[in-house]
Amino acid sequence: MAAMHQFSTRPTQTQPIIPPGKITLVKTPIEKKKMNQYIEHDHSYQIALDAQYKRHLELAQTKKLEIDVANNEREMRAQSRGVLIFGKGYDGYGNGKTGFQTRILYPQEKKRKRHHYSNRLSFEKVNEQANKEETLVPVRLDVENDGYKIRDTFTWNINESTITPDQFAEITCEDLRLPVSIFVPLIATSIKDQIQDYLTTSINESTPLDDSAYKVIQEYKKQKTEHNTIQETSEINEKSAKSAKADLRTVIKLDIIVGNRILVDHFEWDITCTKNSPESFANTIATDLGLGGEFKTAIAHSIREQIHVYIKSLLLTGYEFDNEPVEVEDLKRSFLPTIYSIIRDNSNIEKFTPSLIEVTDAEIAKIEKGRTRESRRKRRGTRSRKGTVLPDREPIPTYRTILASPPDHEMTDDQFLKSMQTNDANNTLHSQRRSAVKARMNIAAEAAGVSLTSGKLSSDNNLYNPVMSVQSGVDIATRPISSKTANSLWKCVDCGCSAFVTTTIRAGPSGDKSLCNACGLYRFKYNSARPQNYTDKDMTDFQNRNSKYRA
Repeated sequence: MAAMHQFSTRPTQTQPIIPPGKITLVKTPIEKKKMNQYIEHDHSYQIALDAQYKRHLELAQTKKLEIDVANNEREMRAQSRGVLIFGKGYDGYGNGKTGFQTRILYPQEKKRKRHHYSNRLSFEKVNEQANKEETLVPVRLDVENDGYKIRDTFTWNINESTITPDQFAEITCEDLRLPVSIFVPLIATSIKDQIQDYLTTSINESTPLDDSAYKVIQEYKKQKTEHNTIQETSEINEKSAKSAKADLRTVIKLDIIVGNRILVDHFEWDITCTKNSPESFANTIATDLGLGGEFKTAIAHSIREQIHVYIKSLLLTGYEFDNEPVEVEDLKRSFLPTIYSIIRDNSNIEKFTPSLIEVTDAEIAKIEKGRTRESRRKRRGTRSRKGTVLPDREPIPTYRTILASPPDHEMTDDQFLKSMQTNDANNTLHSQRRSAVKARMNIAAEAAGVSLTSGKLSSDNNLYNPVMSVQSGVDIATRPISSKTANSLWKCVDCGCSAFVTTTIRAGPSGDKSLCNACGLYRFKYNSARPQNYTDKDMTDFQNRNSKYRA
């Protein structure tokens, strides 16, 4: 008890009281300098400490990720799924069973979901095919069936023996994931028909005269004209010099759409000159303009296709390719007169300059719709003709689709707009859902030809049915309207384009309906006129040539 009493009477220990620090006033310049040094040292230390803390956090996160990966691998190993981790030859944790025989997997043996079996060609067969003469036939595919639409252009070698049109059609369908049973017969039949048409129209085609034959004909004409008078001789020699070796020059026109770019160009081409190579020319023009491989093959195909049309027209009229002038008046206008000088008029420079135009998906759809109507009109006109009908010499525009267009089982743009107009205006949606609906409304309205103005979604049948406020700052300032409501003579004040090459007309400093969509947006953002580019000067010719496609 005494010990306990002694313990209880012991005084408790308390924490020592630290006296407050002495505040030193900075008075002298030396003290101020030391004070600044202390502050800089503390600041540098804090920066280094923060950087070290950040590195520690990053290292911890990296290690945590590695731990998660290791745990996942441990679980997979525990489930005897070592093949998924280490590949064939390993089973279980680490090096398990390794008794499998090593073998080489060839391309034709790889696992793939294909019905077509790729044949392995021997070296002798490949060498034999390489030594054959190449005769290229322009082939154009425009197939539409069961909601699918495929368009393609390519050249086919008549002397090709390693692959048939049926095999090519099967590979194409598998690459584009098209129904094989439906499209293989259609594609193969289209290729065979165009090859047969080329063979039919090129069997009786005579090759141009070589230099030796041309000299013999010239000598014969010279001896024949010596019996005439001097005046008649001079006249005949002058005429024969002009028409002895008449070239069949024509204008090749290019109108190619790849993606969202349109290439428009035209140039002269001698269809009887065997030294002219469409592939070399296409490679050169694509390199000069910085175009991709899709443009190269499309240009070469378009040139060969137009050459074949002109040769077919000449053969149908009985032309024998004997360097005589073309007698048929309708076909004669398609060829250019003989050139006597290599110097051309400078006014033709701008006319024969290629133009590359960037367009939107809505403008491409608009152009395609007009081209479809024009092709239908030409087919109706061809059926009404009697007698020998020459093929249409107007070049067919090329539209390269990157992938085949599958059938759309979802709601179309028109159906979507109508459904939005019938929805309850008081229906509340989530903010992300409203943003998605608003984005689709803008896209659908542009594709369906419906205007989004003044905060209302209006169509031709329902002009004042408000659906959702889609007005933005640029719409308030520029007051956009659809280009379909503009006059056909309307021109943009800044760039001079017509209503055909723009989908929206906006207000500018000159008043309402004065700027195209691009110029209006540029003025709203930079408060200045949009700078001209090298395609603006060619846009006028393009829009005038396509003005007939307007609705």
